[in-house]
Amino acid sequence: MTAEERQEFEAYRAEKQKKEAAAQRKQQRENYASMVDDELRTTLPVLQELSEQIKTVKNTVFGNFDAILKMKSEVLGLTKDDQRSHTFTTSDSKLRLTLGVNTIDGYRDTVEDGIAMVKAYIESLAKDETSKALVNAVLRLLSRDQSGNIKASRVLQLRKMAEETFYRGCANHRGKLPAHRDKEIHSC
Repeated sequence: MTAEERQEFEAYRAEKQKKEAAAQRKQQRENYASMVDDELRTTLPVLQELSEQIKTVKNTVFGNFDAILKMKSEVLGLTKDDQRSHTFTTSDSKLRLTLGVNTIDGYRDTVEDGIAMVKAYIESLAKDETSKALVNAVLRLLSRDQSGNIKASRVLQLRKMAEETFYRGCANHRGKLPAHRDKEIHSC
């Protein structure tokens, strides 16, 4: 085998290994997704049954406290109760119960990898003081709260910022480009 043939063979083998590795990664992602799907299909019916039992008990407790909540409004002189939760404590402070609404933000389990990739990319965009300030604003929106959760409302704020920036950019270009190009930008 000549040196040129050897080089061609090595290039072919490297390309083949690269394609095989990519195919293997794709298959692993598909296997992972399939395992998650299967486990969720098995686990969720059990949890849904438990959830129904909990729902029944909660409805009973809320019903039991309905008269107490009405009395609380009367005693405090509240005409409209906008509270999302109510905490009750025994006179000796040994028992406490909070009734109310709990909002939970949630995502797929692969969100961490996606966030790491987005952060790395966004940080690479900071070239001057203005872009650094924008990068910091975006990273704050992707930051976690004190419980370690990512707030869906922040992601929505980020999406809104992106849309506003995109449309503002479109508006800034109108009138500066030839008419046929303006239509293309306007349709964005």
